[in-house]
Amino acid sequence: DLQVKKYRITARKIWAFYDDYAVDSENYLPPDNVQFSPVYCVAHRTSPTNIGFLIISVVLAESFGYISKCEMISRLDKIVKTVEKLQKWRGHIFNWYDTLTLTPLNPMYVSAVDSGNLVACLLAAAAIAEEKISVQESVKEYIKKTAEGLLDTIYCLNDLARDDNKIETWL
Repeated sequence: DLQVKKYRITARKIWAFYDDYAVDSENYLPPDNVQFSPVYCVAHRTSPTNIGFLIISVVLAESFGYISKCEMISRLDKIVKTVEKLQKWRGHIFNWYDTLTLTPLNPMYVSAVDSGNLVACLLAAAAIAEEKISVQESVKEYIKKTAEGLLDTIYCLNDLARDDNKIETWL
């Protein structure tokens, strides 16, 4: 189904952002944004919402076959260890941190909205992870999921390579 392919390609592109930018040099946290034009620039700051979206993206990347279960666990472990290092106010993480130094950015405040977004992502990720643990995936299911993830990657590469950049023309 063309619509499902479009959604999966969008999911793969979103995962590519986190895969490219939530790396060791950023303390495994996603930058708030990346500007490509007129000058390439990474905003080395993150928020609870950004961290929550990263966590749910890691879990979903495994579900879509973009990363292995071991890679998912490793990435989640690194993210949690980083969040544990963050300076907090009464147990709450602040709204903005420098991703390079992990220093809270001024003015230091806690956002109910961003903290709520983080909690919602944590609850969703935990529910998905709990289901993954309780259901044993067969080799056939694993191969199918991984092949679909690889196809998503190929479709994204095709999308980048095509002059017209319109998915409908090559699907």
